[in-house]
Amino acid sequence: MDKKQSIDFVQNILLANENLKPEEQLQRKDIIDILVVDHKIPESTAYRYFSDALREYEWEQEKSGDPTRIDKNKKVLDQVWDIAQHAREIELDDEKFLSTIELWSKLSTRFRKA
Repeated sequence: MDKKQSIDFVQNILLANENLKPEEQLQRKDIIDILVVDHKIPESTAYRYFSDALREYEWEQEKSGDPTRIDKNKKVLDQVWDIAQHAREIELDDEKFLSTIELWSKLSTRFRKA
Protein backbone atom coordinates (compact mmCIF):
# COMPACT_ATOMS: atom_id res chain seq x y z
CA MET A 1 0.00 0.00 0.00
CA ASP A 2 1.53 3.31 -1.04
CA LYS A 3 1.10 6.72 0.58
CA LYS A 4 -1.92 7.80 -1.50
CA GLN A 5 -3.74 4.52 -0.89
CA SER A 6 -2.99 4.73 2.83
CA ILE A 7 -4.27 8.29 3.12
CA ASP A 8 -7.42 7.40 1.14
CA PHE A 9 -7.92 4.36 3.38
CA VAL A 10 -7.68 6.47 6.55
CA GLN A 11 -10.01 9.13 5.12
CA ASN A 12 -12.58 6.44 4.32
CA ILE A 13 -12.41 5.23 7.92
CA LEU A 14 -12.84 8.79 9.20
CA LEU A 15 -15.87 9.24 6.95
CA ALA A 16 -17.32 5.93 8.13
CA ASN A 17 -16.81 7.04 11.75
CA GLU A 18 -19.22 9.93 11.19
CA ASN A 19 -22.14 7.50 11.04
CA LEU A 20 -21.15 5.53 14.14
CA LYS A 21 -21.71 6.11 17.82
CA PRO A 22 -18.58 7.39 19.60
CA GLU A 23 -17.96 4.07 21.36
CA GLU A 24 -18.12 2.23 17.99
CA GLN A 25 -15.76 4.56 16.13
CA LEU A 26 -12.23 3.48 15.31
CA GLN A 27 -9.74 5.62 17.20
CA ARG A 28 -6.36 6.81 15.94
CA LYS A 29 -4.51 3.92 17.61
CA ASP A 30 -6.88 1.38 16.01
CA ILE A 31 -6.32 2.85 12.56
CA ILE A 32 -2.54 2.92 13.07
CA ASP A 33 -2.62 -0.73 14.16
CA ILE A 34 -4.51 -1.68 11.00
CA LEU A 35 -1.94 0.08 8.83
CA VAL A 36 0.99 -1.48 10.71
CA VAL A 37 -0.27 -5.05 11.17
CA ASP A 38 -2.46 -5.62 8.12
CA HIS A 39 -0.67 -3.49 5.55
CA LYS A 40 2.93 -3.80 6.86
CA ILE A 41 3.54 -0.05 7.05
CA PRO A 42 6.19 1.07 9.59
CA GLU A 43 4.58 2.60 12.68
CA SER A 44 6.16 6.05 12.34
CA THR A 45 5.06 6.18 8.69
CA ALA A 46 1.54 5.09 9.66
CA TYR A 47 1.31 7.96 12.15
CA ARG A 48 2.50 10.38 9.47
CA TYR A 49 -0.05 9.05 6.97
CA PHE A 50 -2.78 9.30 9.60
CA SER A 51 -1.99 12.94 10.39
CA ASP A 52 -1.88 13.79 6.65
CA ALA A 53 -5.24 12.09 6.14
CA LEU A 54 -6.75 13.80 9.18
CA ARG A 55 -5.54 17.20 7.98
CA GLU A 56 -7.10 16.60 4.54
CA TYR A 57 -10.30 15.28 6.11
CA GLU A 58 -10.67 18.35 8.37
CA TRP A 59 -9.92 20.65 5.45
CA GLU A 60 -12.65 18.97 3.38
CA GLN A 61 -15.10 19.31 6.30
CA GLU A 62 -14.39 23.01 6.64
CA LYS A 63 -14.56 23.56 2.89
CA SER A 64 -17.91 21.81 2.60
CA GLY A 65 -19.50 23.97 5.30
CA ASP A 66 -20.58 20.77 7.05
CA PRO A 67 -23.60 21.61 9.23
CA THR A 68 -22.64 19.02 11.86
CA ARG A 69 -19.34 20.80 12.41
CA ILE A 70 -21.14 24.14 12.74
CA ASP A 71 -23.63 22.58 15.16
CA LYS A 72 -20.81 21.23 17.35
CA ASN A 73 -19.21 24.66 17.49
CA LYS A 74 -22.54 26.22 18.42
CA LYS A 75 -23.07 23.63 21.17
CA VAL A 76 -19.67 24.40 22.66
CA LEU A 77 -20.37 28.13 22.61
CA ASP A 78 -23.81 27.59 24.16
CA GLN A 79 -22.34 25.46 26.95
CA VAL A 80 -19.67 28.04 27.75
CA TRP A 81 -22.34 30.75 27.74
CA ASP A 82 -24.48 28.70 30.15
CA ILE A 83 -21.50 28.30 32.49
CA ALA A 84 -20.97 32.07 32.44
CA GLN A 85 -24.63 32.76 33.19
CA HIS A 86 -24.61 30.22 36.02
CA ALA A 87 -21.51 31.84 37.52
CA ARG A 88 -23.15 35.25 37.49
CA GLU A 89 -26.72 34.42 38.52
CA ILE A 90 -26.38 31.39 40.81
CA GLU A 91 -22.82 31.44 42.13
CA LEU A 92 -22.61 35.26 42.16
CA ASP A 93 -18.98 34.97 41.08
CA ASP A 94 -18.14 37.93 38.85
CA GLU A 95 -14.53 36.84 38.38
CA LYS A 96 -15.55 33.43 37.03
CA PHE A 97 -18.21 35.12 34.88
CA LEU A 98 -15.66 37.47 33.29
CA SER A 99 -13.09 34.73 32.65
CA THR A 100 -15.77 32.51 31.09
CA ILE A 101 -17.02 35.34 28.88
CA GLU A 102 -13.42 35.93 27.79
CA LEU A 103 -13.13 32.25 26.87
CA TRP A 104 -16.45 32.43 25.00
CA SER A 105 -15.18 35.43 23.04
CA LYS A 106 -11.95 33.66 22.05
CA LEU A 107 -13.81 30.52 20.99
CA SER A 108 -16.35 32.54 19.06
CA THR A 109 -13.60 34.28 17.12
CA ARG A 110 -11.75 31.02 16.47
CA PHE A 111 -14.90 29.24 15.25
CA ARG A 112 -15.77 32.14 12.96
CA LYS A 113 -12.33 31.90 11.30
CA ALA A 114 -12.61 28.14 10.78
